[in-house]
Amino acid sequence: MEGMAGFGTAVAIPASMLAGIGLDPFSAVIGCLVVNSTPTAFGSVGVPTVTLASVTGVDLLSLSGNVAVIQSVLTFISPFLMVCICGRGIKALKGMIPTTLVASLSFLIPWFAAAKLLGPELPDIIGSICSMVCVIIAARIFNNNPDCNYSIDVDEQQDANSNNALTAQEGVKAWSPFILIFLLLMLTSTL
Repeated sequence: MEGMAGFGTAVAIPASMLAGIGLDPFSAVIGCLVVNSTPTAFGSVGVPTVTLASVTGVDLLSLSGNVAVIQSVLTFISPFLMVCICGRGIKALKGMIPTTLVASLSFLIPWFAAAKLLGPELPDIIGSICSMVCVIIAARIFNNNPDCNYSIDVDEQQDANSNNALTAQEGVKAWSPFILIFLLLMLTSTL
């Protein structure tokens, strides 16, 4: 969201999506505020970094690469922070470390490469799309492996799925802000 729209949408819209799927709204807002600290340099299709480069006369690609280097550690730990904040403590990481690590690396690597090679306009967008795909795959792999100590009991999983499963309508409702902002950006952007 920050990569596409910026200016607070990366907090307001994802926090409302998280609240829409049942997360505590206060934790969702705090988590989104903390995690939004890393992508802001490349937010709004790179506007902050492009503006800085034009004001200072620094080469845009060089500046973009240096920003990525500076922010890479915080970018790596952001998913872990989000899990701890939304899960209300470090114990929330139990069983989530593999999926969170996949989320972190699948965002960081393409994000870093895009910033170094393409410039500041697309790192957040490329990184987030890669991360979403990889997290979905990781969740399917890690949640279906009965030999892993971080998977829950099959009976517990069936009970949880029957009691807490989202319907397609609820999922579309929760994702509708993201879908709308993405469509608006694609229809109005010169990218």
